[in-house]
Amino acid sequence: MSVWNPNQWHWEERPQTLWSKTRIPELFREIAFPLEGGTLTIPEVDSIEGDAVINIRKGKRIISYELKITSKWSGQIGEGDSAKKETGKIEMPYVCEDVDDMNFEVKVKADNSNATSKKMMDIILANKSMINDKLKQWVEEMRTKELQ
Repeated sequence: MSVWNPNQWHWEERPQTLWSKTRIPELFREIAFPLEGGTLTIPEVDSIEGDAVINIRKGKRIISYELKITSKWSGQIGEGDSAKKETGKIEMPYVCEDVDDMNFEVKVKADNSNATSKKMMDIILANKSMINDKLKQWVEEMRTKELQ
């Protein structure tokens, strides 16, 4: 609570971008896409561009964010010398509070062009709701986050 705005009546903006740049990668690392006989994950987020803020006015929180998220995906089918490993990128060009039902656009690219990488990209796209669910969790955490 602000000293100058004790009842949260006046407009106040609390930046959440730095926290978001830490929290979103943590949430994405929890995702394990369903891949029979292997693993398919998002091991790291390359970049998060844009802003996320909590605005306070008349005691109410107004969540505002507009982000572009680029991350890596990594998959492996099998084990040992016969394992097939593939990697690529996931891009979410417009993560914003204006998107209906928080059904954000997800673009998937592979570093190699082969049947295994195509299968993995198809699995990610078919399960993009797993990514969107993590972003919904992030927004809810921001909505209920304790402000300093």
